[in-house]
This record gives sequence, C-alpha cells and structure tokens, in this order.
Amino acid sequence: MWMSPLMAYLKNEELPSDPNEAKKIVRDSTKYIIIGGELYRRGFSFSLLCCIEGDEARYIVREVHEGVCYTHIGGHALASKIAKAGYYWPTLKNDCMEYVKRCDKCQRCAPRTAALHHLALAIPQMGRGHLGTVPIGLGSNYFTKWTKAKPVAMILAERIKRFY
Repeated sequence: MWMSPLMAYLKNEELPSDPNEAKKIVRDSTKYIIIGGELYRRGFSFSLLCCIEGDEARYIVREVHEGVCYTHIGGHALASKIAKAGYYWPTLKNDCMEYVKRCDKCQRCAPRTAALHHLALAIPQMGRGHLGTVPIGLGSNYFTKWTKAKPVAMILAERIKRFY
C-alpha cells in the first residue's frame, strides 16, 4: 500500500496524479532502493532495511515481542530491535507502542508507575480516632536551634528533663 507508489516511481518513474503526493514521493524516493524486486530503505545507523507492510509487519512485531525472542520489551526497544533485524515500515514505532499497550503479559508484569500516596493524605480518610490523642513534649536545642518533638504518655517535668 505505502510501497506501491514508491516502487512505481523507482522502476518506471510513474507519479500519482495528486501533485502533493507526487512531490512527497519524489522527495522520499532518495531514501529507497530496489534490489531484486524488493524495496529497501537506506539507513543512517543501519544498513539496508527491508521494507514490509500489512500482515508481514504484524507478524514480525508479534514474533520479536513474544515469539522466538520472547523478550516482552517496551515499545521503543521493540522498534529498535526490529530495525536491527533489518525491517522497516513507516509506522514501525507507533505499531510497536500500540502492540505493547495491548500485550496482556506486559500489562500484568509492568512496574507500577503511579506514585505512592503520602501517609498524611490517608490520615484524614481514616479519621483521627484511630490514632487517639498523643501528647507531645517539645524542646529546643539551644546550640543548633533545632526543635525536637517526641510523643510521650504523660507530660511530666522529669520526662522533659530527660528529653534533653
């Protein structure tokens, strides 16, 4: 589907009737080459990448993700691994990201990304009756001016002296 206009232009210099589409094909054709009737994309980081489409692309994504490789890696890493294997199609990265989002095993075993709630947020929901009243003895270190707080059963002068 996406390869047909490129192959027609590279083989016979046939362009579609739409001028915008024709301009895009002429511009993009410099990145592609036909070898043995197969379309390949010239890569900067990789050598020639075999261009594929449709069912073959879906099969390769599934096979690399959970088939022979059985890696269950994330979307970006999956796209990179497919490119290193020598395959290309225009929606490679998006297809890999969508496939990983739909993978049941990846969703079950994925690390939790949501932050844990702070304890202070849970106390108003529990109610203060669970904690009871907790007397607090306060003191200040005069050298560092650091205030200390310590829960005590009863506030007595003797305990405050030991607190320092």
